[in-house]
Formats: sequence, structure tokens, C-alpha cells
Amino acid sequence: MTPIQMSLVFLAGMGLSGLYFGGLWLSIQGLTRHQNLAVLFVLSFLLRTLIVLAGFYFLMAESWQRLLIALAGFIWARVLLARVLSRKPADPKTLSLKEVNVETQPR
Repeated sequence: MTPIQMSLVFLAGMGLSGLYFGGLWLSIQGLTRHQNLAVLFVLSFLLRTLIVLAGFYFLMAESWQRLLIALAGFIWARVLLARVLSRKPADPKTLSLKEVNVETQPR
């Protein structure tokens, strides 16, 4: 396998991660608009999982090395996503007193 092929498989794994976690985010955003939350979550989970598994199967092409590279891309994208979203500045209206570092006891 050439380095270019390895890079493309890694990027495709990152794309699958974006689809999976993007779908999860959309499902969570839809909580307020749906009556039956359990059905929404189960169907969302099944659809996201089937898409990702089919993507891994396609990327694997009967090579376990390609599967490992795609999985590394999937996990790396998840780590990057967590780091980027955790640095998002908080809304001052929703901060608790401990987060603002305000003393709660009167003097």
C-alpha cells in the first residue's frame, strides 16, 4: 500500500467519524422537536452505525491494515473534535457561580 493510499484511507476514516458524530449531534439537537425520544435515538444509532460499518467494510478492501488505518482516522477525528469543542467559550448567562469564581457565602 502506498503512502498516498494510506493517507486517503486515514482521511476517509476521519470522514466517517464526522458523519457518525455529526449525526449524533443532530440527534441531540432534535430532542426538543420529537415526541418519542427513544425511537429517535435508536433509529439514529442504527443508521449511524450501519453507515460507519459499511464505510469501514468498503475501506477495508480485505486488508486488516487498511481497517486499522481507517480506525485510526476515525479515532483521531473524534479526539480533534473533542478538543475543538471543549475550547468553545461558555455563554456567560449559563455559567454557574463556581465557574465564574464568585464567592457564594456572604461576608
